[in-house]
Amino acid sequence: MSGEVSYTQRFHAFAQQRTYRLTQDAVVWEDEDGGSGRMAYTDISAIRLAYRPSRAQPDRFFATITVPSGGKVRISNTSYRGFNDFIMQDAEYSGFLKALHERLAEGGCDVSYRKGSGLIGFAANLILTIVITGGLAVLALYMLSGGYYGLAAAKLLIVAWYMPVLFKFMKRSMPQRYEPDAIPDDALPWAGRTG
Repeated sequence: MSGEVSYTQRFHAFAQQRTYRLTQDAVVWEDEDGGSGRMAYTDISAIRLAYRPSRAQPDRFFATITVPSGGKVRISNTSYRGFNDFIMQDAEYSGFLKALHERLAEGGCDVSYRKGSGLIGFAANLILTIVITGGLAVLALYMLSGGYYGLAAAKLLIVAWYMPVLFKFMKRSMPQRYEPDAIPDDALPWAGRTG
């Protein structure tokens, strides 16, 4: 296995800065106040990579690393700097995750690798997307029939504007299994993609 790899981030305003390191046999972390933890590679049961944009973080990605007891470690490609202010750490995040996948594969660890949302979460997002889009379209048609052409046009423009964003989110959120040596390109920020 290669040398030690590390990744530092502050998850949100109420979290401390935390540094994660990949040692020979575990993911270890230390908080700025001295708190620490450890997750042996052989204890890791699942990794889920997900795209989770927000208003303040439109290109946010998450990795959730899970052990059978239910313990989880979540890291993101963004690091909190101040109110509504996040630093993008795409290359560092992607490099850390690729190194973790490599170590798990080299160690022959039995890990479930998944990308996107869970099946229930994806179905709920899909239904919500259809309902909101359909509702706005019906409202626009109703306004057209009532002679409110300006409002109808505005509603249709809103639908048209958000459709690419919704399709991008739904595509990246689609549940998928993958192999540790073939991380899907849309599961990592641009800096971590192969193409």
